Amino acid sequence: MMEWFQLIFDSSTRCGLILSGTKKFENDFKGWVASEKLGVPELNSRIDEKWIVLDIPKKPEMKQVALRNGVTDPALLKKLLDECSDYRRLFQKIVNLRIEKVKNSKPEFQSEPAAV
Repeated sequence: MMEWFQLIFDSSTRCGLILSGTKKFENDFKGWVASEKLGVPELNSRIDEKWIVLDIPKKPEMKQVALRNGVTDPALLKKLLDECSDYRRLFQKIVNLRIEKVKNSKPEFQSEPAAV
């Protein structure tokens, strides 16, 4: 897969590449470079180790994500923001809210067919 990234990168003069992950991913990537895992040192030379560490999301940013994902109830919004410290947790809670909404909007299936 790393060779595929190289092909795309080399075939364009206006190409950007974003690799996103945790600190563990960065450490693993550096280990792959050091151990010369197939394609990784070459890819590393192209991205020139321009690692940008993102800040932990702030509550206003997380509020905008929640609002854009349909969470509009002020009490629920406050609860989500109090309980979540990152996007992964916020996203999971929003998914769970959607699942609950679907469960509550559809009647349960009966185990046996109703008599006609």
